[in-house]
Amino acid sequence: MDIITMLATMLAIALSSLALGLCILFSIRTGVSWSKLLVAFLSVLVGAMTLLAVEHYTNFSLSVFGMQDTAKVVSIVLESIVSLCACFLVLFIPFFVTMVLGTMRHEKLFWILLSTLAGCYLAAGVLNQIFARPWMELVSSLIFLGVYFFSMTMLWINVSKIRDRNTRRIIVAANIVSLSLIPVFCLSLIFPDFQISSYALYCMAFSIVMIVYFYGSFTKEFMEDSRQPKELALSDLKCYRISEREFSVIKLVAKGMTNKEIASELSISVNTVNNHVANVFSKTGVRSRIDLLNLLKEVNK
Repeated sequence: MDIITMLATMLAIALSSLALGLCILFSIRTGVSWSKLLVAFLSVLVGAMTLLAVEHYTNFSLSVFGMQDTAKVVSIVLESIVSLCACFLVLFIPFFVTMVLGTMRHEKLFWILLSTLAGCYLAAGVLNQIFARPWMELVSSLIFLGVYFFSMTMLWINVSKIRDRNTRRIIVAANIVSLSLIPVFCLSLIFPDFQISSYALYCMAFSIVMIVYFYGSFTKEFMEDSRQPKELALSDLKCYRISEREFSVIKLVAKGMTNKEIASELSISVNTVNNHVANVFSKTGVRSRIDLLNLLKEVNK
């Protein structure tokens, strides 16, 4: 593996690992169903890229020491595992798409055809490692890219049916990236030595889309959390039949003032404040100031 390919592979591993970490955090915070599937996808992606890097580095190291036969066996084993990871992706990507869109999830013929393609992909990938036939590599590439672009086309056609705006955005971005990588795919078919670098470019491009999406999601959430809450209005408590004077007391309670301080602020007696506070507790059904403050937070959201 030359230095450029190695650097591209390491960068792809780093970006996909970052995307995986952000996806795990996003899944924990939001509980969105598709995010859990995306965690599985990114985990396999990181694993595949890592295995490719290990395989090529090990192959190079063993060759330097004249252990070509051992290097060949290691290469066959590791690249066969990579083919198994890619086979998983051949099945996973359409499944993920059908889950998001809610289409073809129960079409047996579709899944039989897809499973057959995945089996052919795995067989061609493993046999290519043993017999090193260029046409086998071509078959594997065409099957994977065919399934991938079919899935992206399905998303593009049905994107308007997806209600969540953020999901629509990520789909559009993924499709744009897919189209931009068509020249890279063509080059990898013409120049086999460029294939590993092309895998790294695919991985980097998709990971960047994920990172930007999750970063935007977390930034939006942070901005919403840091935004100043709106001022509490009497109309927010109309269901509790709070009077204007009681509302004045409530606002001062929310500021952390004691009954004596409230009495001084409103120029009324402490007993009157006590009565107002008792009435507020009775109307809102709370038993303490802490309960009242929690209620006000819920009402003011």
